[in-house]
Amino acid sequence: MAALAVVMVVVGTTAGIWSMRRQVDAGFAQEAHAFLTTPLFSMMAFAGFVGAAIVRRRDSPSHKRLMLLGTIGGLVPAAIGRLPIVGGRTPLVVLVFVVFLAAGPGFDRLTRGRIHPVGLWGGILAFLFVPARLAIGQTAWWQTFAAWLIR
Repeated sequence: MAALAVVMVVVGTTAGIWSMRRQVDAGFAQEAHAFLTTPLFSMMAFAGFVGAAIVRRRDSPSHKRLMLLGTIGGLVPAAIGRLPIVGGRTPLVVLVFVVFLAAGPGFDRLTRGRIHPVGLWGGILAFLFVPARLAIGQTAWWQTFAAWLIR
């Protein structure tokens, strides 16, 4: 399963770069360079959470929550943005993302009486990745890096 995660990160990163290359070729270079943070940070979130889950595989409660966070934090945002009713409406995208992130800790609270630390802190970290990548995508150094990466 770890090999599959590595393949997903490689394919997801490559697909993100190729997709943005097509946007640059269509004349949307600055937007493509800024948006490149989305697939790259998503793959970083997925790799980080899944990597931590692999390290913690003998600690079942932590492992399960980290795998869930890898899926939600790394893969779900792209799907949410493509939902017919939600897509293109930033407040709704954020709301649906928060609902997904809160599902695990909410379940823990209801069934165990407390929130597992991995679910709490991992969910906060996954949520903070969103504004971080938006802010980073607008910086001059990121635009330069993205232009170099996409060419």
